[in-house]
Amino acid sequence: MDEPVTPAPGSVAPPPAAPLPHGPQAAATPVRTGLGLLWPLLGVLLTGLLLLGSAAVALRWMLVTADGSLWLLSHAPMVRVEGFRGALLGDSWKAERVRLTWGGGQQTLLIEDLQADGINWLWRPDEASYLGLKVQRLAARKLTLHTGPAGKKPVELPANIAPPLHVEVAQARVAELQIDALAPWRALEADGFTLDPRAGQGYAAQRLGFEAFGLAVAGSAHLEAQAPQALTAQATVRPLLDGDAPRWAAVLGASGNLTRTDISGILRGVPQAAPATAAPGARSAGKSGKPAAAVPAAVKAAPAIDLRATLQPLQAWPLAALSLRTEALDLSALQPGAPVTRLSGHAEFNSGARGRPMTAALTLDNAQPGRWNERGLPVQRLLVEARGQLARPDRLDINRFDLALADGTRSAGRWTGTALWQGHELTVDTVLAGVTPQRLDGRAAAMTLSGPVALTASGLASPDGSTNAAAAPLALRWKLDLKGQLDATPQP
Repeated sequence: MDEPVTPAPGSVAPPPAAPLPHGPQAAATPVRTGLGLLWPLLGVLLTGLLLLGSAAVALRWMLVTADGSLWLLSHAPMVRVEGFRGALLGDSWKAERVRLTWGGGQQTLLIEDLQADGINWLWRPDEASYLGLKVQRLAARKLTLHTGPAGKKPVELPANIAPPLHVEVAQARVAELQIDALAPWRALEADGFTLDPRAGQGYAAQRLGFEAFGLAVAGSAHLEAQAPQALTAQATVRPLLDGDAPRWAAVLGASGNLTRTDISGILRGVPQAAPATAAPGARSAGKSGKPAAAVPAAVKAAPAIDLRATLQPLQAWPLAALSLRTEALDLSALQPGAPVTRLSGHAEFNSGARGRPMTAALTLDNAQPGRWNERGLPVQRLLVEARGQLARPDRLDINRFDLALADGTRSAGRWTGTALWQGHELTVDTVLAGVTPQRLDGRAAAMTLSGPVALTASGLASPDGSTNAAAAPLALRWKLDLKGQLDATPQP
């Protein structure tokens, strides 16, 4: 048994311990139970519901009302909208100007007078799409596209190039399309356009059409969204000015995929009759009034072009191979204002896979040469041979060109030489042999020229398509050592 501890002299004794409770006071203080625990949880839930409700009301205001849609578009990144009327989830809307910007501001698309009618939004229209959009008619007055600087190649595509969005547009119309500084395209049409991200589907248009470069083009196309992005397309081409009875028409087809596409094309024209000529020995109408006999017009061969090409759109050099053959081709039938010709020949190009050099060869004969001032082409025969390297796309060697000149009656001389196109400079070394300028153009002097002609042109675009970074102006430097002989009389 422990003995009591006696406090030391001068120290203060601790207070006595409090007695333990006994009897009814021994019960523990009750803990909050029941609804008392649910009030904080209910407060959190009510706050969340209020936030969700507010977000739903705000979202509906932005998508369903005109003011809300205008506010949303004004705060959207990379998009600037002017003169917007309607609601994004309404059945129609229009905008005076829509500008899309990407690529660090170097690439832009400006859409003017955009209008959409018959809009219908769908939620989860298929297993691969979160949203669906159907539009009966989509129209714009003008599209202006600035592509910006060329990107790095080869381009690597994702496995699926379609967003999780299902789009159907019954009719799409664009009055004019301007791409950089190219000639504008007009009357663009697309009927039955679809964007479907499901397997085996993708981008498709039942009918496509546009007008450009004096030509009318109509066709259809389908591009699968998933790798390897299979592509099929067909198109017909005809001259605009000929209406429904064109002098020629062409049919083009494309098959393959975005990595390698095969192009085929055929052009056929209507045979043209040569002018009637007087019969040999026939006299012109005299006092008797009888007309001279005439030889019936001979029918020329029908103009024809056959084309085979292989493209690699994602590579730095997209043209892999080309084979072209032509017969009795009249350039004036293809393009108004072009000279009258009867061209026959062939062109071959191979990109030089596996380290081999690129090679190109052209042989062209003109069965109807003529003076330039008489809407003719004073060329009888042209031969060109060129080489290059895929490793040096900025260099092109023209190993040989041989140009035989003539008018409609006889030879007008010869022009031969070589050329080197490297970077932004072209160097040409040639020789004229017996060239008679008046047979090339009846307005030129009656003379004969022979001797070397050299040309250096700088400030050009590179053979690989890149422009001069220094933006140097075009400069031409000639070096001539010609010997000429004037003729006593004009050449017939």
